[in-house]
Amino acid sequence: MILCVGLVVLTSMLGTRDKLKACPGQYETMEVLRAIEPRYMQEGFLVLQVLELQVSAQDVEREQRTQLKRWKKKRGEPGPKLPQRMHSARAIMATEPHTHQDLRQKPTIMVQYPSVPEEKSELNLRKKRGSL
Repeated sequence: MILCVGLVVLTSMLGTRDKLKACPGQYETMEVLRAIEPRYMQEGFLVLQVLELQVSAQDVEREQRTQLKRWKKKRGEPGPKLPQRMHSARAIMATEPHTHQDLRQKPTIMVQYPSVPEEKSELNLRKKRGSL
């Protein structure tokens, strides 16, 4: 969901050719993205645009593969083998199911409470109050 909001903001701020031509470099692009117009940050606008956005997990994976191919052409093989991305909690839970043991609380910080003070006698309370 956060990815979709980011895509909406990016396309709103940089989505036309004129806007892209105004940002020839990274510095200019970052300056435009620092000054996001308030109308693009309104909740109603963002929700409507996110609902209309047609981006699936397959689209994200396809784009990741494309970017990885470009990376390999320019810079060679990346360091360690990158694991396949998981785009939902359901996918993560399917590959790494939890056990009931995981769901039990395992406190790591133990708080020691001070011992319960001894009950003060009625006589001690009266002495403090000044009456006998």
